[in-house]
Amino acid sequence: MIVGFYKMMQSSGAGDKVSKIELVDLTPDDAKKASAPQESPSGGKVCLNLKPTNKLVIVIEKKDENGSSTNTTDNFIAEKDGKFVIPVPGPRK
Repeated sequence: MIVGFYKMMQSSGAGDKVSKIELVDLTPDDAKKASAPQESPSGGKVCLNLKPTNKLVIVIEKKDENGSSTNTTDNFIAEKDGKFVIPVPGPRK
């Protein structure tokens, strides 16, 4: 049920279709990026509140009168209490 809801939220139009959702291991570059401090919009530095273990990759196909295209998005995924969660940035400790 939640995957269906997520597909619906990722698709923005009638010609959009989620063609692939995949949970993949982090590459060394991904792990480095996930652990690096980020600039906060309000100033200062923030880090992800949980250490990511995987990445959720979503590929969306868009079709319209001009043809078709694909859009790929990815989100870091962490595991907490046996569940997968999307970590969010928080104050750097």
